[in-house]
Amino acid sequence: ASPYLSDPRARGLLGTRFSATVAATYAAIHALGSEGYRREAQRLRRLVGWLVREGRRLGLEPVTDPVLNVVAFHHENPAGIQAWMLERGWDVSAIERPPGIRFVLMPHAREGLLPRLRDDLAAGLRRFPPRGGAAGR
Repeated sequence: ASPYLSDPRARGLLGTRFSATVAATYAAIHALGSEGYRREAQRLRRLVGWLVREGRRLGLEPVTDPVLNVVAFHHENPAGIQAWMLERGWDVSAIERPPGIRFVLMPHAREGLLPRLRDDLAAGLRRFPPRGGAAGR
């Protein structure tokens, strides 16, 4: 089995077949048209912006300012948060360097679900508080 599928800690953003991303991007642009693809990318970036703001309100700091539909937050117990979120139906990734949790907002992400995501994350942070203080680092 591929470690990408059998290991709960994702090692890379693009998975195990990097060229699949090229084919998927081509298919999406072909299906949506370049303007539709652009609108969808902008919508997802708005949702990521919301998630960053809410994460900061919860005491989390992004690893970097996101420019795509991906955001990672610093947290010293990513495996605990990952398991907590998975029990609630959210598939997030634990990252090792730096330790944290990564959210990838896919095209099926809807604005109406994000408050529930935030609330589940907040509950997880109460259950798995970061070691040594603030959630940010």
